[in-house]
Amino acid sequence: PDPNVRMVLYQDHTWCYISDPSIHASDDLFNEFWDPASVHPYRNAPDTSFKMPVTLTLVDSVSRFVMPCESFLRSKYGPRRRRFHAGVDLPYPTGTPVKSVFDGQVRYASYNAGGYGFLVVVRHLNGLETYYGHLSGFNCKPGDWVRAGDVIAFGGSTGRSTGPHLHFETRYRGHPFDPQWVIDFEKKQLRADTLFLRRDYLDRGLPYGKYSSGKGGTSTAASGEVQPLYHTVRNGDTLSGIAKKYHTTVKAVCRLNGIKETTVLRLGKRLRVR
Repeated sequence: PDPNVRMVLYQDHTWCYISDPSIHASDDLFNEFWDPASVHPYRNAPDTSFKMPVTLTLVDSVSRFVMPCESFLRSKYGPRRRRFHAGVDLPYPTGTPVKSVFDGQVRYASYNAGGYGFLVVVRHLNGLETYYGHLSGFNCKPGDWVRAGDVIAFGGSTGRSTGPHLHFETRYRGHPFDPQWVIDFEKKQLRADTLFLRRDYLDRGLPYGKYSSGKGGTSTAASGEVQPLYHTVRNGDTLSGIAKKYHTTVKAVCRLNGIKETTVLRLGKRLRVR
């Protein structure tokens, strides 16, 4: 059994598995540069403190993804007039619920005079952090453990904002990158269960799509080689459903993993899909 997982039993005799936050609380990757008073605590971290590329598991058999809010993409990541826009903007009415996209722990929940206004930062179990800015109020405090879909705040127009919207960022060890590498905002879903994060995505790096294969993988600028893409089997998954999600075929998935079309999928198993 996985020591990171607990079984939860409900009064109606149903059950589910959840990731045990107490295990992750002692993980160095999760804890380093933890500062509930600083928006960007990694600023003093050396650039050589981690190796790239890195593979981030976004969801697995005991976790899920939820959109931060039900809206559309209005402003993208990248240069904006005389400053760099380190996230994306989603129009959203003041007072409406904002949700955590993944499981994690609230690191920061306060007013920021640097432009974010009321801001929540959640650090997730893989070291990724998500930022939720221009809020009107909080439904959490630093140190709170949250699940994907938990309401952590409410939409607003505080800070450097011209109208009610959610400013949303994804950062790895303090380095921002285009959230569209993670989320398909048009379809309102993850692009894949696993993110292959490259050095040239970070800071003022590649916006989504510049070297995208268009089928869930990403290609390098030099060779166009598609990086391997994996899916972690969850409840209800079938080979046909997985193949459809990644725009491939059951035969192709079977060939990549050395399995048969009749193979029973085991929860938590990682399948290569590209």
